[in-house]
Amino acid sequence: MQVFKNRLYGIFKVFVSVVLISMVLMIFVNAVLRYVFNSGISATEELSRYAFVWVSALGAILAYYQNKHVGVDILVNSLHGIAKLVIQIIAELIVMYALYIMISGGWRYFISTINLDSAAIPIPMGIITVTPFLMGIAMLPKTILLIKDHVMEYQNYKKNGKEGTNE
Repeated sequence: MQVFKNRLYGIFKVFVSVVLISMVLMIFVNAVLRYVFNSGISATEELSRYAFVWVSALGAILAYYQNKHVGVDILVNSLHGIAKLVIQIIAELIVMYALYIMISGGWRYFISTINLDSAAIPIPMGIITVTPFLMGIAMLPKTILLIKDHVMEYQNYKKNGKEGTNE
C-alpha cells in the first residue's frame, strides 16, 4: 500500500509541476509577445488563470495528504493524554463538516456554471468551478482515516491507560 501511495504522490507532484511550468511559460510568452509585438494572446491569460486555480487546488490536496498544510496546533501541542485525543477528534470532525460544506456547495456551484463558457476561450466554466467539489472529495478519505486513528487511539488509551504514539 505504501508503494502505491508513493507512486501516486509522485504522479501527483509531476502533474502539479507540469501545470505550474505551463502556467509560467504561458505568462512569459504572453509578456514577451506584448513587449516585442505590442500584442499578446488573450487565451493565455484565461488558460493561466485556469492553471493557477488547478495548481492551487492540487497543491492543497497534496499538502493535506502529506500533513504539510498550514495549521495552528499550539493548543494540541500543549495537551497530553486523553484531552489531546479529544481535541484532535473534535478538530477532525470540524474539518469533516467544512469538507461537507465544500462538497455540497461546490457541487451546486459546479452545476450552476457547467453550461457557461469562459470569456476569452470557449471552455466551460465548470472546469474551474468543479475544483471545490473535487478538493472536498479528495480530502475526505484522509480526514476519515485521521478520525478513525484518533478514535482507535482513544479506545486504546481508555483500555490500557496509556497513549501509544500520540504523545
